[in-house]
Amino acid sequence: MLVDIQISLSSILRENKQFKKELDELKTSLQLSDIELRNTKTKLDEAAKANIKLEKRLHATTTSLDSARNDLREHFEEINYFKESLDNLEQYTRKNSLEFHGVPENSYESTEQAILKIAAALEVQAQKATIFCLQETYSSPEDEKVWSAEWGGNTLFSHGSSHSRGVCILLNPSNVTFCLQSVKQDSDGRLLIAKATVHDKSFFIVNIYAPTDYRDQDNFIRTLSEQLMSNTNISNVIIAGDWNTTLNSIDKLGGQPWKATNYRNSLVNLMDELNLIDIYRQIHPTTKSFSYESKPLNLKSRIDFFVISRSISSCVKNVEIRVSIAPDHKYS
Repeated sequence: MLVDIQISLSSILRENKQFKKELDELKTSLQLSDIELRNTKTKLDEAAKANIKLEKRLHATTTSLDSARNDLREHFEEINYFKESLDNLEQYTRKNSLEFHGVPENSYESTEQAILKIAAALEVQAQKATIFCLQETYSSPEDEKVWSAEWGGNTLFSHGSSHSRGVCILLNPSNVTFCLQSVKQDSDGRLLIAKATVHDKSFFIVNIYAPTDYRDQDNFIRTLSEQLMSNTNISNVIIAGDWNTTLNSIDKLGGQPWKATNYRNSLVNLMDELNLIDIYRQIHPTTKSFSYESKPLNLKSRIDFFVISRSISSCVKNVEIRVSIAPDHKYS
């Protein structure tokens, strides 16, 4: 029995020794794992720091890219503006007046009579109209007094400056069927609204001169819309003027290729909303006729046109664009 106990004790000691060895190996393995874990944690910390730096660089790059995109968009807008403006800039380089010779002068004659004499001298057919809508009058209150005295009839003004803007409506003093009721004008020389009756029927005659700068055109359309809605009966409106845009590709010949601008689209949307039409294009859907011409730019365009209420379009017998005494624009 003692021998059996000794054999068991020896076996236990061997197993204990083996267990101790395995325990030492496990301890060593745990120490190595701990070292690897610390190394991994260090690498993760370094990677996190590197990631933060990359995120900062990415944010800076994104900000820089957004700024570059904004600059590029502004440059494209500027380029489009200059392309569009190039088509009509030549009209603003002309001299402000013409001097005629060979037309007898009478200090007591009216402006209408003088215009008819000049037209006859130039062999241009002049029309006796009831209403004359003028744009780019470059007028002042002082001019208004002189012009009113010379004209002899009602003269309505929205003054610009001595070198830009200004619109005017002249009412033929010899016509008694047109009765003026009220007048509204803006303070920028771009908009004039006259309410009148013709044979007991009320109409609103609107004379406009639109800006050429795209940065002012959106505000002009908003102002025009507000004025039409608040100061007219939109079913009886006749708008005449220099719109400084073309509505369709057929309205332009030469210069930069035709493209629908934001301003043109805003004008078309306004016409759709208020049920207004381009009466010339309705009567002459395929006619290529132009109101503005620039020989240096080899450009012709129809930027002067009437926009009227669809409800009164059936009353219009004809619309024409005719030769004008003015150097670059024709009248309709």
